[in-house]
Amino acid sequence: FLDIEYIYEAESKAAPVRAPEIELTAAMLSDLPGELLHELGEATLALDREAALEITSRIADQAPEVAAGLKVLLDNYKMTKLRDLLEAVNTNAEKP
Repeated sequence: FLDIEYIYEAESKAAPVRAPEIELTAAMLSDLPGELLHELGEATLALDREAALEITSRIADQAPEVAAGLKVLLDNYKMTKLRDLLEAVNTNAEKP
């Protein structure tokens, strides 16, 4: 027989630290350039998470909080919620 002894890591009682989630609104997105919103809309429509993350990284230069909120949605695959927000921005932009 092999003389093997297992060493177990002690369980941590502390909860993992999570960044506070940013609740995105259409108003927050409406401050972004139209070109970025259009590209983001196309990426979400195609369900292209990688392209949407790349666009989000470009948004981070201008609006870090908005980019953080977008990243949370993308990390959780909430494309429908993101599409709804983008449609709300478009609807608000069309109103006189």
